Amino acid sequence: MPPILPQFVQSQAEYKASIFVLIGKWLEKDHRRRQEGLHLLTRAQEIAESLKERETIAESIGKLSTELAQAQEWERAEVVAHILKRGKAKAEALRKLGKALARSQQWNRVEAVVASIEKDRISSVILRELGIALANAQQWERTRVIACRLEQIGDRTAVLQELGKTLANAQQWTQAVAIWDEYFH
Repeated sequence: MPPILPQFVQSQAEYKASIFVLIGKWLEKDHRRRQEGLHLLTRAQEIAESLKERETIAESIGKLSTELAQAQEWERAEVVAHILKRGKAKAEALRKLGKALARSQQWNRVEAVVASIEKDRISSVILRELGIALANAQQWERTRVIACRLEQIGDRTAVLQELGKTLANAQQWTQAVAIWDEYFH
């Protein structure tokens, strides 16, 4: 009988964290109760950290961040994404937030997300995707800045190639040639 008890306790903790996430999401919809919602999400994360199998809760919090980004609740999406500790769910939440911000041309917020990604040393794949999104949005100088921050040569090359293509498509020949000469010669 004793082996069942730890599983029961763990599933109770998982259940409690899931309930906190659901209630937190519901409270987030009412601007007067947002702080309560964030508090419950923080509690859910604390519980998740104490569990062996915390991926389910972390994924739920990551999904909440994504939903908030899709609703253009940028600040709240970023706060929720940063509730997560380092890991796959946080990386995914920040990647989706960055892409949503880029699509909505929220450039200063994109730069803040990029800074937090670098601070947390989350995968350069995310920075590469953001760099490509910025290039496609004709944010050429911002694209160059991100490209210079990428340590992996393959990631940097992918961003710079996309930048070169968008410059050429926009008939910005001088800038396209300058990129080529600077980085590929």
